[in-house]
Amino acid sequence: MDTPKRILPRNKHLENVFGNILGTPLKIPPSPQLQKLGFGTGIEVCRVNRTPSKDVVKSPWAVKRLNRFAIEGDMEQSEIYSERLEKEASLLRQLNHPNIVGFRAYKKGPDGRNILALEICDSSLADILEKRLEDEMGPLPSEKIQRFALDIAGALDYLHREMKILHGDIKAGNVLVKKDFEVCKLCDFGVSLKLDDSGHIEDSEDRYVGTDLWAAPEVIDEEYSLIGSASDIFSYGLVIYETLVLMPPHLFGLDLSGEDSMTDLDMRVGSRPPLPETLDLPEEYNGFVGIFYACTADLPEDRPTAQSIQKMLQ
Repeated sequence: MDTPKRILPRNKHLENVFGNILGTPLKIPPSPQLQKLGFGTGIEVCRVNRTPSKDVVKSPWAVKRLNRFAIEGDMEQSEIYSERLEKEASLLRQLNHPNIVGFRAYKKGPDGRNILALEICDSSLADILEKRLEDEMGPLPSEKIQRFALDIAGALDYLHREMKILHGDIKAGNVLVKKDFEVCKLCDFGVSLKLDDSGHIEDSEDRYVGTDLWAAPEVIDEEYSLIGSASDIFSYGLVIYETLVLMPPHLFGLDLSGEDSMTDLDMRVGSRPPLPETLDLPEEYNGFVGIFYACTADLPEDRPTAQSIQKMLQ
């Protein structure tokens, strides 16, 4: 759930687009009931073990809030992070899909920080892939790729066609997994944008933020004006790449210690990364490789929709 490295311009009309839902009752218990799960730029995510009431066991929640560095740092940056959190809370409250992380509550905590409470999952896809890489276990098993791919395609189809929303930051870190791939859920909607009826960003003044490594060509090329649902599809294809290579896109074979490493990386982003020549995949992976190639076509119009991806997988 890392915060993208690009900075979302301050938008004073967020409350008009997504609404303001401050005021939902929420009590955050003191430590040790808080357990840190993760963090990003300006944000931390903690697990809250809720106190039972009248012998009723309450499920734990995940809570997102600004970290102390964001609060104590630059005021303008702090406001940007706060707006993202409020935007995400307001949007999640409107969404209802089994493959999108569930909204629980949103309110100011006792220390004045806004807190977004969410359904909790067991892990992120990024953590699972990183562990497989460390243990040299090879690509994610095909049946688990199938579960992830079908669930997240369903979430994107719902967002793009029914809710007219561009997620804007699809990556393995924003895919949550329950148990042993019982279900996968999309999270982190802080940089999402509204889509028009043609599937493109509704307000031409809105800026796609995203994360560069997973960005589509039209996002990297600032002269390209039509950014839309196909940009999510490109990023989705790169997550399939991650499940095969076990690394974020564009990093395989890159010497990060070299002087020109950042220049080399800049030249790679916004393109389809090649599959390693050493990657020997069994036949049951062929369909996923095909979807990866289709989703990462250079031209947005050449990429499949989330609805068509679901049909391919089924």
